[in-house]
Amino acid sequence: LSTYFSSLYYSTCCFNFSINISHFLFLLFFFFLMIRRPPRSTLSSSSAASDVYKRQVSTQSTGRSLVKMTKELRSLTRDEVAKNKGWIVIDSNVYDISRFRNIHPGGNEVFDEYGGQDATDVFYSLHRHEVITGKYGPKLKIGTISGETSKISASNDWTALSKVPFGETPHFQPGFMPSPFYAASHEAFKLHCRKIIDEELREPAEAGEVSGEMPSHDIWKMMGRKGLLAARIGVACMKDLPSGITLPGNLSPDEFDYFHEMICHEEIARLATPGYNDGLGAGFWIGLPPVIKFAQPQVREHVTPAVLLGDKRI
Repeated sequence: LSTYFSSLYYSTCCFNFSINISHFLFLLFFFFLMIRRPPRSTLSSSSAASDVYKRQVSTQSTGRSLVKMTKELRSLTRDEVAKNKGWIVIDSNVYDISRFRNIHPGGNEVFDEYGGQDATDVFYSLHRHEVITGKYGPKLKIGTISGETSKISASNDWTALSKVPFGETPHFQPGFMPSPFYAASHEAFKLHCRKIIDEELREPAEAGEVSGEMPSHDIWKMMGRKGLLAARIGVACMKDLPSGITLPGNLSPDEFDYFHEMICHEEIARLATPGYNDGLGAGFWIGLPPVIKFAQPQVREHVTPAVLLGDKRI
């Protein structure tokens, strides 16, 4: 920036009109952007989805502090929803999709047909349940249908294999041929990964995605001890896996292959909380492999076990 202003001063002294004009326009544009930028703490009030959030801190049985973000939800009738084409109903919950429709991965045309209506059937024909409980649902939900209760959420088993078309990889999808690359160990590994994630990660991930809270060190250590960190690094670390780590499905490190690693990545991605997921190890599985592969032996032996156990972060 100092170099820029120095050049501006120099060009001014030299009466270079064309350069001065370009600098002036750049400065005008720059300050315009700064003026338009809202404070980070400002919440949009242009839709019903922007109700004031309230923090609630609860202590889990693990002793960790979990920050949840909740809204003041409205009780609405179906007639009220029908009058607003920017709302839809899914499982008796009302969502404001007026802004989201423009970034919907499947396009915004579908909302022209289902705006103001119940879209439960069409939603679950194309989406797994965690899509609505993870990244988008809590932010878009503005209320519930008066006198109705959620049926699908109450009966949903997050750990069960999904029957939604293409909701699972082909080996686990009804109607597809089993993969020759998957054995019983892969099936047991997948279901145990899903169980650990449901019990230990899903609730804090969904809350953290909304609140912006990063994963706690207790969560990091849990992932280390239960083998999720090692499974994400994969075959490269299995030869010298430190004691104190149990791989999902009680898998032996000698049995672990690249398909087990792929399954672990898939299962963590099912959380549908991309921001929080980055905190679960995006830097970790980029940073540790070079240490395992290229570091001096004394460095590798000092760093790798502590990181895989979750005692240290990289």
